[in-house]
Amino acid sequence: MFSDSPSGLPGADGSAAAAGGAGGKGPAGEMLDSYDDHEGYYRFRAGDLLEGGRYRVVGLQGSGVFSTVLKVKELIPGLNGAPSSEGRDLVVKLIRSNDTMLRAGQKELEFLRLLSAQDPDNRKHVVKLLHHFMHRGHLCLVFEPMSMDLRKVIKKFGSVGVSLAAVRSYAKQLCIALRHLKKCAILHGDLKPDNMLVNDAMNVVKICDLGSAGRLDEQCELTPYLCSRYYRAPEVMLGLKYDERVDLWSVGTVLYELYTGRVLFAGSDNNSMLKCIQDVKGRFPKRILMRAAFAAQHFDAEGVFEFRKRDTTAPQGVRVTKIRYQDKPNKDLYAMLRDATGAKATHAEHAKLKQLADFIHQCTALDPAQRPSADTLLSHPFIVDE
Repeated sequence: MFSDSPSGLPGADGSAAAAGGAGGKGPAGEMLDSYDDHEGYYRFRAGDLLEGGRYRVVGLQGSGVFSTVLKVKELIPGLNGAPSSEGRDLVVKLIRSNDTMLRAGQKELEFLRLLSAQDPDNRKHVVKLLHHFMHRGHLCLVFEPMSMDLRKVIKKFGSVGVSLAAVRSYAKQLCIALRHLKKCAILHGDLKPDNMLVNDAMNVVKICDLGSAGRLDEQCELTPYLCSRYYRAPEVMLGLKYDERVDLWSVGTVLYELYTGRVLFAGSDNNSMLKCIQDVKGRFPKRILMRAAFAAQHFDAEGVFEFRKRDTTAPQGVRVTKIRYQDKPNKDLYAMLRDATGAKATHAEHAKLKQLADFIHQCTALDPAQRPSADTLLSHPFIVDE
């Protein structure tokens, strides 16, 4: 949510026309509101005042499908006619101006208000909502500032990855956040490095962006595309009923990526993802496939995996290879963690690395019923053993 994205963003080039005020025409030639582009993103300028002068725009923090995120200064009114003074650095997320995005933003606001109300001391590792208001047709959500997302942390450390101690600290904090979400009956639905923020010291991590969230006490809609692909739990791809354990799967994959700098399951589509998963986890139990609405897209009647690879020389442009996976996987997760980092881990750290491998293994159990709760994982040796 708070990540920078250098291209295709409103105001990203810093020009007056891009930043705001000029109006213009949309793709069909219609006149546009001068404060929005043709896709409903807010056109900002540094110095713009929001909420009746309460916040002054400093610049762009980031942008995504649903919103523009701005860095702002809170302004404190002076006494007896004195000029305002600058207060806290904050972040304002402006939801795109259309009915669909507004409804999604209002749902996110509902979840954020509940999570904040149940965390008065701001210790549950979900980014804190401070205020909300409307501005020129945009729902605006005001948050505490954070430094960067975990995607940037991963890029910062390149293929080396972050230390075991940092991964352990992040794992504990993310489990606390998942426990808080479960207590509030909320499923995040899109956990990935981009939606996990750290402070300047990089010792505190918080979950953000609940635009895809849902309530655990409501019937989930079966869709094979919930969550970003690399972090998507297999029950989603297979068409099974899912719950908060999809978030736990995502956390496990993120922890692997943090330590190694590599994506754990890097498939190009759901079929390729299921192959990557079975390479590391072994075959899916037949009892799961029998209940899966989309299993026939990936498995034959006997439960043998059908790997579909694009091939222009094959019928329909796809070559199907049957792979008979066994219970024992083709790859070893501990060896992958060890080999990905070369000599980074000392001899004494290898015991801890084995604990991390087990932690990730439990987070990514193929059968969701076999995944422990976030609360249970807070007692895992990787977390509690120094």
